[in-house]
Amino acid sequence: MAFVQMAIVRLGLLVVQAGVVEGLLVDAVRAPFSSSDVDVLNIRQHIPDCQFRGAFTSGNYAYLTPSFSGNAGWGGVLVRLDLSEFSTVESLDLRTIDNDLQYFEGGFAHGDYGYLVPTSTTGWTISYDVRMGKVVRFSLSDFSLSTVHVLDLAQTDATLKGFSSGFTDGAWGYMVPWYPATTAGQIPIDSGKVARFSLADFSTVQVLDLEAIDPSLEGFYKGFFAGGWGYCSNP
Repeated sequence: MAFVQMAIVRLGLLVVQAGVVEGLLVDAVRAPFSSSDVDVLNIRQHIPDCQFRGAFTSGNYAYLTPSFSGNAGWGGVLVRLDLSEFSTVESLDLRTIDNDLQYFEGGFAHGDYGYLVPTSTTGWTISYDVRMGKVVRFSLSDFSLSTVHVLDLAQTDATLKGFSSGFTDGAWGYMVPWYPATTAGQIPIDSGKVARFSLADFSTVQVLDLEAIDPSLEGFYKGFFAGGWGYCSNP
């Protein structure tokens, strides 16, 4: 059985993320709705050492956020795909800036920047020392390593690591808390600390501890913004 990585399926105006298989992107955007109108792009033919965990779009580009496979040594490679012709692929190896920048749970775009949600340095290995809180910001108009900046949320609070997703309200970026550490028995210690950072200066960090309201408000897996409210959901 092939190792499942990530797949993105586009059906008309509806974007469905289904799980990808060996670096393949499946494009089914053209009518009629049939298998004869499905295009497949094997990204590994362009970038052999890539693996993905999530994706987001801005303009004519899709950005595939890197995950990590310890056995293969993949991790930290951010990929950009031109959606206008579904063939041109570019990449940035974030490990050349900081080897911790390996595994991200998706990301989002706002203005001229893309942001990656930090999770860990070694993927699904459950250990305290591999969780990380380094948010990556990069330019959408100048897709190059020279425009990459890093904000380490753990410098504000050591437990601001291991996030599961993120979103923006247009002024702040929000990181959805998952688990920043584990017990000695490798059981995740969930967190309820929502972190947000200013998009204007990419340095101001604020923390809202949901567990102070209710101890059960911890270990969220996804979140989103709508109508002036931020939402976090438990798995």
